[in-house]
Amino acid sequence: MTPTRDFDFIIHLEQKNIDNFVQYFQDGYYCDKDAIQDAVKRRSMFNIIDHASGFKADFVVLKDEAFRLEALRGGKAARIIRILPGKDACLYCLQLYREQKNTFIDIPDDPAFPTLRNECNNPIRPASAADLKLIASIASRLLIDHIQNKAGNANHWIWTTEAITGTPLQTPFQLHEQYIGPHPQCPYCHHDKQMHTTIPVEKLAFMQQEVAANPTIETGGVLAGYITPDNEIVITNVSGPGQNSVRSANKFEKDIAYCQSFLNDVYKESSGKYVYIGEWHSHPSKDNRPSGTDLKSLSDISWQKEYLTNHPVMIILSNTGDPSCTVHPAGKRYYFSPLNVASSGKEATN
Repeated sequence: MTPTRDFDFIIHLEQKNIDNFVQYFQDGYYCDKDAIQDAVKRRSMFNIIDHASGFKADFVVLKDEAFRLEALRGGKAARIIRILPGKDACLYCLQLYREQKNTFIDIPDDPAFPTLRNECNNPIRPASAADLKLIASIASRLLIDHIQNKAGNANHWIWTTEAITGTPLQTPFQLHEQYIGPHPQCPYCHHDKQMHTTIPVEKLAFMQQEVAANPTIETGGVLAGYITPDNEIVITNVSGPGQNSVRSANKFEKDIAYCQSFLNDVYKESSGKYVYIGEWHSHPSKDNRPSGTDLKSLSDISWQKEYLTNHPVMIILSNTGDPSCTVHPAGKRYYFSPLNVASSGKEATN
């Protein structure tokens, strides 16, 4: 038997999108459509295996709603979270709020509380069984209230038996309630509010000139930029293909070393503001729609952490320079994004 290496993903997948999902894994993969349909129906798990490498990906289908209970400070405090997709902050939203020290109440560890080690030398925190039973009961009560539509507007609760220095939690034995909505920069919660893309006119002109130099072959490069607080993608920099790229009538492979050097320079010159945003290339025909190969390529990129984006952009130009723009969120269906051409690229560099 060939050993497998496992990767775990949480995916938001609906019955209507299964066919589009399966098409990414038609060749070279074990991908059982019936198993996927059953997993989506039951909100359970399915897997896909790459025959060549033996890599296995386990996909856990996101449930419609979820509750999460965290025991903190040895059970003397607890955080209870409700997650309704599209209404409440997801775990990635909460991570963003926490990093920005905004809205999220961070509960520090108790420095006087001991850290023990188990037989595998992993750190563990001891806790009072009475405290754990109490917070489990509080969480159960909130879950029952939710089922009976009595929970109100709150979706985030913190229980504490002591005042916690440096936080608003100064009254012991009280349940602190708050509502935390989706973070404006969360790519998962705002997929349905499709992102728009802006590019300076001179950067689009640069790509069109590259195509016009030889419209019978494919060419391309990488895109750099940033995402605004309003969740708009702004492209500031566009690379060419690089000297060692492969360009023909039916194939394009960018010069990876050249493109990485280009992105490194953009990152340094912008003091870390501009990063990789996506890819661009041309088709030697009037068709600027993404092919199956294009879709799989961007889907792969969306899952890889080193690309620094969960929703890469792809701009495709026809042989006459007519552009299309698509966004490819990780684990979700791609969509066409309006491409706004700015009259001047004040923040762009050549």
